[in-house]
Amino acid sequence: MADEVLQEWVVWTLDSQRCALPVSAVERVLPALEVTPLANAPERVEGVVILQGREVVVLNLRRCLGLPARDMQLGDSLVLARGAGGWLAFFADQVQGVVRLADVQAYGALQIRDLSSLLSADDHRCLTQALAARPIAHAA
Repeated sequence: MADEVLQEWVVWTLDSQRCALPVSAVERVLPALEVTPLANAPERVEGVVILQGREVVVLNLRRCLGLPARDMQLGDSLVLARGAGGWLAFFADQVQGVVRLADVQAYGALQIRDLSSLLSADDHRCLTQALAARPIAHAA
């Protein structure tokens, strides 16, 4: 055990599913925000939010993972993370915090290394077109 490398993971839940992202991929956790729908976006995209002047795509992680839909609740959080394609966000039922683990799967969490990998090539293409067709948002 002494030679096992411990990694830090942000752990959250969706229903009874525990999920984890490397700490290095997560910028911050915010209270849930209202999302602006994005016309012609892939089904796995909830919409967009403007955070500190930048437009961030919000994934519907429930759809990505095949979980049932659920209305937003008071304690839900919005997790802002960096994927290979840039910044992405998603809603979490409950963020449990940061844990140090050698094997996150043995801990019982679904390991997600890159949020953008949850979108297919067609999803990425459709999302790019939907964002390009959207009027440019201006921060107040």
